[in-house]
Amino acid sequence: MLTREHCQQCAMMKRILGDRVEYADASERPDLTALTKYTSLPVFIVLDDTGACRGSFYGAMPLTEYERRLGLYESR
Repeated sequence: MLTREHCQQCAMMKRILGDRVEYADASERPDLTALTKYTSLPVFIVLDDTGACRGSFYGAMPLTEYERRLGLYESR
């Protein structure tokens, strides 16, 4: 999850997701921000086992919606 310290939506998603995801400050990871077209935070980048980007999505959401969106990339 790409985040920023001042982002309230990011803070909310951190509370919801806990240790389910890895967190990175968007300003410190231009390599990851370049993988997505989104400009709003939080941004979720889905990587495969090799580190290749499979897709991305963004925004605050309940855990069930996060899991649904993540599941869309499992069958690809």
